[in-house]
Order: sequence, then structure tokens, then C-alpha cells
Amino acid sequence: MAFNVFGDNSVTSAALDDNAITSAKIAASNVTLAKIENLADQRILGNVGGSAAAPSALTATQVRTLINVEDGADVTDTANVTSAGALMDTECSSLADVKALNQSVISGASPTFGTGNMTDATNKRFMTDAQETKLDSVETNADVTDTANVKSALGAAMPSDALTIGDSDTTVTIAGNLTVSGTTTTVNSTTINLNDHNITLDSSNDGSALVDGAGITISGGSADDLTFQYLLSSDRMELKKGSSFADLKAGTFTGALSGNATTASTLATARNIGGVSFDGSANIDLPGVNTAGSQNTTGNAATATKLATAVTIGGVSFDGSTAINLPGVNQAGTQNTSGTSGGVAGGVSLVNGSGTVFSMFLGDLITSATNSETKANVIYNIDANFVLPEPVSNGSGPGHTGAVKFIRNSHASATRTITVDGSSKKINGESSFDLPAGASAICVSDGSDGWLIF
Repeated sequence: MAFNVFGDNSVTSAALDDNAITSAKIAASNVTLAKIENLADQRILGNVGGSAAAPSALTATQVRTLINVEDGADVTDTANVTSAGALMDTECSSLADVKALNQSVISGASPTFGTGNMTDATNKRFMTDAQETKLDSVETNADVTDTANVKSALGAAMPSDALTIGDSDTTVTIAGNLTVSGTTTTVNSTTINLNDHNITLDSSNDGSALVDGAGITISGGSADDLTFQYLLSSDRMELKKGSSFADLKAGTFTGALSGNATTASTLATARNIGGVSFDGSANIDLPGVNTAGSQNTTGNAATATKLATAVTIGGVSFDGSTAINLPGVNQAGTQNTSGTSGGVAGGVSLVNGSGTVFSMFLGDLITSATNSETKANVIYNIDANFVLPEPVSNGSGPGHTGAVKFIRNSHASATRTITVDGSSKKINGESSFDLPAGASAICVSDGSDGWLIF
């Protein structure tokens, strides 16, 4: 190969044939930049052809493309840095912490953090394993505002038609109205506080009357329940324990009451006693009883301690105030027993100062409780209840005006009752007279209304 060598030992490129000088013939570091062809201003040697090739002078645009930097890029301009996805130093409160980051935190990475590395902020908190387990059980795209999702979730959580909300120490607050449908509402709490001033029962009643049996029941457990219920047939409320009415105690009742009170402060209507008004609120004084004055005491008493006018029995005065002894009967002496009765001589005569009132002879003694005899004046010795004949106004017969019956109850212990023939006839103004065992009574007919007993 022939080439020219100049006086300064230089060789022109034209003087070199291809492959005349191989790289092996050039010593290392002996080709300087000054020996390379001059480049145009703002050019860089490089290759952007996509494959191996001789270097070429790259333009600024080609260089920016090669290093992926936009035209006019400024690493101190916040907008450019942010647009590039980078972080400005001024945006970091602690560059040391960023530089100390030794784990990937990009999407898909699985960094490990301790609770000391993060702050449990108000709206960002750590979860326990139990809380994470609950969160994991929430279905994808769960939406608690979607009615279908809520119903479906509640149905899945209630296989036995039962739902528990909260724990025993949880307070559940319902901000709006609460409607409970169904047939039974059970409240197991021990205390119920209601702000309502009125409780309405049977609100679904669309009839024209109250519902029979509406009210309140207090359970008696194994004993009878206590009920306060409305009884439609009587139009009233009833308080009962079981099937019986229960007692109710109160300080004051206002309104009309039916029935009788066990006790009362005053009578509803004042009554006169001995002419003095008495309502029970205070004691009263009766003229002729405990104060000066008199009482109207006309008429006949059913019983008396003594006769108004004394009579004589067997010649002995008798007013009923004390027992008497009869000569010839229970003490020494004789009785006038002249005359006959039923063939038997002797008898008993009652006399007063004017003479003989009536006479009863021993033959008139009747031992049976009957009034079938025709005599007016008879001695009865009875051992059973007795009916006096009906009084008549004529002058004969067993019940004529002034007829006398002397009746003795011969029973040792039983009281006997004396009545009168004729439903309107009386004994001392009463319908009957009780004669104690061993006692005696004198009955005198008034000829019209009844008999008087002494």
C-alpha cells in the first residue's frame, strides 16, 4: 500500500485505504479527539439507528429522545418535576426518612411496617387481626345503602329468623321512626323509659266501639295474672286477679260510686233519730233521752220490762217487773177454783180492782200446739211453735175481742215462735213473737189487728 507522509508525520484520510491500518496497529490511547473530524456546533457523537453502526453527530432533539428528557426540562421547576412524577426536595419534610426507605412501596409490593412507623390518625387506624377477619368477610362491592344487599345480608345472617344487633353492653340508637311488623314484640329489658305522654292500645281498631278485653295484664308467673281490662257488655274497666275482682287502694275517689262502702265519714243522706238530724259526722243529743225534753213513745213495744198497768194474778199484783208467788200454787195458801170446766172443778181467775177480768179453768188446759178449741180463755202448755187464732170483733169465739191465751213454753231448752192466723195480723205489731224455753206469755186479742203480749 502506498500513502503519503507529511513533514509533521501526519497522514490524511485520503491517503489511507480501507483496512490499510487495523486497530491492532494503533496503540491504545493514541488517537486523540483532536484527530477526529470536526463536529458541527451542539452535536454529540452517538448512534440512534437501532443497530450497531459508526458514530454520527446527533442533534439536540435526538439526544433528548435518547435520554428521554423533554425540551426545556428544568429539574428546579415544581410543575415539571411533578409532571415527571418526581418529588421536589421542598415537598419532603424529612429527606432522611425518604432516603432511609429500604422497601418497595409501589403497587403490588408487600412492605412490612411496625406500629411505631405510622401514626394512628383519627381517620386512619390500624386493624387488629379480629377486625381484619371481619373486614375480609365483607363481600366485594358490598353496599349497605342498597336495599337488596341489606335484605340479602340479613337473610344470610338469620338462618333461624333471629337477628342480634350489638352486644349486651352496646347501645343501639335509631334516629328516625321505628315500625315493627308481625304478631309479637318481645322486650326483655328490665327498665323501659318512654318520653310519650300517652300510650295508645288497639290503634288498628276501625270499629265503632272499644275492643272487648282491651287493657293491661301483669303476669303472675305460676299464680294468677292481674288484669285491668275493658268489659264491653258492661261498658266499664275491671281490675281482676285471676277471675276475681282485685282490691284498689287510693287516697281520694272523685265521681259517682255504686255499692256500699265498708266505712264512711258521713251518711250520703242524713236521717232523723228521735227528731234530730244525724249524718254520722258528729254525736247528737236526743230530747228525753240524754237531754231535757220528751220523745213520742206512743204505741206498743214488742217487749217491755214492765206492764203499763199492773194486773193481779191469783190475787197477787203483777206488772212484769219481777216474779210473783201465787198462794196455793207455789206457796202456802188457796186459789178460788169454784165452777167447772169440762167436768173438772177448779181453775184460775185474773182480777183487778174492778173485779174478775177473765177465768181459766183447769179443764181449759191445752197441751198441744193447736188453736182449734172454741173457748176464748185457754191455758196452753206447748212444746212446739204455736199459731194464735185470727182476732175477730164479735163477742164469741177463740179470737174475739178481749180473748186471753196464757201460753207457757214447756220445752227445756228450745225457743218457740208464736204467730197469728191471717197474713196481715200481727203480735205487738210484729209478724211473730219468740217465747224462750220455760217462759210464759199472756196474749190478749184486740179484735181487729192482732194480739197484744204481756
